[in-house]
Amino acid sequence: MLRIPLIIQLFIIFGAHSQNDFDSALKKANEKHFQQAILSFEKIAESNPENSAVYYNLGNCYYHIRRYGDAIWAYEKVLKQHPLDNEVIMNLELCYKKLGSNHAWQPHLSGMQQLIIAVGSNTWSYLAFFLSLTFAFCLFYVLKKDTAWRRNARSSNHLNCLCICVL
Repeated sequence: MLRIPLIIQLFIIFGAHSQNDFDSALKKANEKHFQQAILSFEKIAESNPENSAVYYNLGNCYYHIRRYGDAIWAYEKVLKQHPLDNEVIMNLELCYKKLGSNHAWQPHLSGMQQLIIAVGSNTWSYLAFFLSLTFAFCLFYVLKKDTAWRRNARSSNHLNCLCICVL
């Protein structure tokens, strides 16, 4: 019974310690001590590699000291978790421009994702509507048509016998 509160206390202490480290690193970055902030953010990133806020601020620090390649790496780490973050995409494009690249940042999409985006939402909505109408028509046609298998089912007692045996 004493283990649960101790474990909870350790998580609270560790979480508060990590938050203090993050706040300290953010304060260094706001005071324009970018080298010190980078060291702090890198230390936090080692212990918590899934924290996208750390990588975002790390990218900002790299950008301010003109290490654009490292900034691109940090921003790409953020985009793995938040692929549609416009602010990160804008920062990436700024880094590419600073590097003298003639192309803008392009998302890394699979073939299926590229197809979905290329077709467009209006086309997908028309296609969905058409397919649902087709399905409804086919279902209506099958249920209303007096097919041979429906006639055999009505005329035979096999179905009735099956129902009686189940009961």
